[in-house]
Parts: sequence; structure tokens; C-alpha cells
Amino acid sequence: MNEKEKCSMTVQDEKGFTLVETIIAIAIITIIAAMFSNFLAVALKARTLSRERLQLLAYATSKLDEITAIQNYWQNIEGLQGWLINDGFSDAGNGVFIKEQTDINNINYNFEISIDENTGIDGIFQLNFSIESGSGNRLFFVLRLREVE
Repeated sequence: MNEKEKCSMTVQDEKGFTLVETIIAIAIITIIAAMFSNFLAVALKARTLSRERLQLLAYATSKLDEITAIQNYWQNIEGLQGWLINDGFSDAGNGVFIKEQTDINNINYNFEISIDENTGIDGIFQLNFSIESGSGNRLFFVLRLREVE
């Protein structure tokens, strides 16, 4: 065998990828990456929403716990209304009190508490409490309280 035949044999024996195979592989990898990035975007959005709802729940339960913990201070509806005003709530009329608060991450939260005296039971009233974030997520709670005599 001469040198020319040896060279041509070596080139033919080598296995490699053709241009078409390489383009198909890149296309498949691109499709998989696009699907994964879409999944990642949805997961990050869900995580952000979940974190925001958890923060709303923490603020709401904190405020409701505060109201119930100091019930001996305010004792009746008029006392509660005065306490809400002292706590920074604005009287919107008809037993509705509103407050806007911004947290350390510059996220705005709007609190709304309405006092419903018409529960059908003497001495029992209902607080309808809602909290809404700046992005539109909203939680709603109902709390029934008894006036302290």
C-alpha cells in the first residue's frame, strides 16, 4: 500500500458528525431549552405569587391578632373605632376603616375593616377584614367578636 492509499483509508475510517446531524442536534437542544425556560418562568411567577400571598396572610393575621389581644382596651364598637383611628386607619364612613401601608420592599398593602353590628345576636359584632397588595392579590377574613361588659 502506498502513502496515498493509507491517507485516504484513514480519512474514510474516521467517524464524525455531518453538518445535517449537527444542525438537528442544535435544533433539538434549542427546543428543549425553550420548554425548560418557559417552565422556569412559570415556576418563578408562581413562587412570587405564593410569597406575596404568604406576606398578605402574615400582615392580616398580625392585625387581627392585635385587635383581639387588646380587646380589653377597646371593649366595645366605639372603643374599637377609636383604636383603629389611633392606629392610622381612616374612617371611610358606614363603619368602614381603611389604611395603606408600605413594607420594607416598597410593596403597598391596603387594609379595609368594616364593622357589622347586625349579626342577630346582642353584644356580638362582625369584622369584615380584607387586605390587598399593590399587584391586586386580595385576602378576606371574617371575625366575630363580643363586646366586653
